Amino acid sequence: MSLEADSPPPRTCRVEDGNSKLLESERKLQEERQRAVLLEQHLEKMRLEPGRTSAAQRAASRSKTGLPASNARHKPNGSERKDPSVAQLSNVPAESRMEELTTRLAIQVEENEMLKAALGSALRGKEEDFRMYHETLGQVKGVFLQALRQQKADKH
Repeated sequence: MSLEADSPPPRTCRVEDGNSKLLESERKLQEERQRAVLLEQHLEKMRLEPGRTSAAQRAASRSKTGLPASNARHKPNGSERKDPSVAQLSNVPAESRMEELTTRLAIQVEENEMLKAALGSALRGKEEDFRMYHETLGQVKGVFLQALRQQKADKH
């Protein structure tokens, strides 16, 4: 069995899991950034365009803010660019819409910060794994070279 310095390290389940979690977190972060931009745009529109509606519609739209931020409705597909509850806000008075959008934006910013923290944690874990890999590789190299020297000494 020969060891080559150029051979790639064996992929472990931990590394693959870390990679998949990192990719998923990056994808979620991009989605959340997109949503934050949309919410900021809607908030700016609400500041510029006053509107009026019934109190029943306002109450219906407010009840939707209790949904979790990680709900599947936050993943826009090709035909659906806006969050359905954001589209319904166009019938709500400007002040209520601004309040609603401001709240959603604050939630979105908080979720983005949590995703950034998760990405940072994953990155630190990968860096630690990489350091451990190099340390282990150095130790294996040392043992291999020592055994090679011992074998050469035994032959002479």
